[in-house]
Amino acid sequence: PDGTQTVEELFADANGANAAVNAAYERLCLLSAGEHAILQRVEEKSDNAFHARADLGWKRYQETSTTLGIADNWAAFYACIQRSNTVLNRLDGVKFTAAERGARLPESIEGQALFLRALSYFWLVQLWGDVPLYTQEITRPDQEYEARASSKDVYDQIKKDLEAATGKLPLKTALTNAKGFEKFRASRGAAYALRAEVHLVLGEWQQAADAAKAAIDGKEFSLYAAADYAKNFQGRDENGAESVFEIQFTDNTLGRGSILNTWYGLPGVVQGNGRYGSPTTDDAQTMTNFPGIRGDGLVQAFEPGDARRAVALTTHNNARNPVDATKPPFWMCNKYFVGTTYPPESRSAVNVPLLRYAKVLLTRAEANGLLVSANDEA
Repeated sequence: PDGTQTVEELFADANGANAAVNAAYERLCLLSAGEHAILQRVEEKSDNAFHARADLGWKRYQETSTTLGIADNWAAFYACIQRSNTVLNRLDGVKFTAAERGARLPESIEGQALFLRALSYFWLVQLWGDVPLYTQEITRPDQEYEARASSKDVYDQIKKDLEAATGKLPLKTALTNAKGFEKFRASRGAAYALRAEVHLVLGEWQQAADAAKAAIDGKEFSLYAAADYAKNFQGRDENGAESVFEIQFTDNTLGRGSILNTWYGLPGVVQGNGRYGSPTTDDAQTMTNFPGIRGDGLVQAFEPGDARRAVALTTHNNARNPVDATKPPFWMCNKYFVGTTYPPESRSAVNVPLLRYAKVLLTRAEANGLLVSANDEA
């Protein structure tokens, strides 16, 4: 139809190739957009947070194919994979200028597509185990349905993609917001950081330590001073020094934003429609009404005097206990809280950090510690 662009036309030049890889990034927004976003789901299954409705199946590890949000999250990851595969399949036909090739823009776009595909499969394999493995663009209906590949094969592909991506992506310091090199894009350090996580999950301690060290040695990231820790959150320094990779949210014009402000708010805090995504606490008064879902107490996990707790957690004046107003107010996550009147629900424009430098350092420390333990046992 008039006004539309074919895939062939899209991949005519660098502008189209950039738009195509941007479309792959866009699908990641669904990890934190909408009531059934996966970031909330996995957090509330842990000991870090609880949901006021203990009857929810996903809270009790009882998802089925009809559980709300399951199909949406599955589709979002595979849409990101399909868009990444399309970039990888058609990049050779793009007419880049000599200047664009000199800046290694084709390699950067390829590296981003590999990174995004690996990231999507890493989430899929952790959530569902054996999953269909697509590494080619789907161009015909008969290509849409693949049998599930083994988890090993999926992890092997993830590692292969990330190894290739580290050789193609630029350092974060080269992301200067020039066209095609905006600060939000995946960097070489992000690929190393994700590799480190993958190896750690697989119990490959030496590879995890090596990948984390590579991310550190690239000097792409740095920790904020203790007084500036809050810059990691609430949109204070998006894609900043300590950020390795963030899910990007810009504004509300497209009707989609991060839900975290609403989800981790409480009734009466965010437009009277909080989602009860509260940090766990050992305070029996607060948790009495929620038998069977008490965690280890994230609130008490912070050592006395740890200034990070005030950044991460808070008890807002209006955060009343929704079950019994005579009991202490619930704690709430403060990291993503941007106000009580932020319009409208589920439309926060604040980025969501997915990979942070602090985690890279901890990954290396954990991997090295496990290596020492394994050597001692040997």
